[in-house]
Amino acid sequence: MHAVTNTDLVRTLSASVRQHLARHPEHAGNSLDEVVHVYLNRTAPHLSLAERADTQRRVLAEIRGLGALEALLDEGTTHVILDLRRVHDVDTTGAEMLIRIDERVRARGRRLLVAQAAPGDPQWDFLVDTGVIASLGESAFLPDPDRALELAENERSEE
Repeated sequence: MHAVTNTDLVRTLSASVRQHLARHPEHAGNSLDEVVHVYLNRTAPHLSLAERADTQRRVLAEIRGLGALEALLDEGTTHVILDLRRVHDVDTTGAEMLIRIDERVRARGRRLLVAQAAPGDPQWDFLVDTGVIASLGESAFLPDPDRALELAENERSEE
């Protein structure tokens, strides 16, 4: 229950901060950390210091990561390939981010592919257990970046 509540809080805060910065460009000079900190203190004063720090870290990761993703999609990118070659461990925050990234990519009519994450890879069982594989579909996961690029090229040529 707590993880779902925290995930909802991260999504709400991320959206609120992005909307605030869009409405108030004069605040763009403030550090993103400061803006998130103020919003977090206003909306979730009940959180412990550890929970607040974790939530702030997750909100910042979502805003920064999804902002870069939106820029790629705005440029017309049809396939986003995440290479997990240097990722040795995926935690629940990472699993949630993969699902959120996929949601954003699909909402724009594009496709997310994940390289270095296939049956037998170290993080595969965790991705299955957390529902990432079911959410993205097993075909989105490929054993290496070359296969992901090949699939993306094939799918683009079929369009």
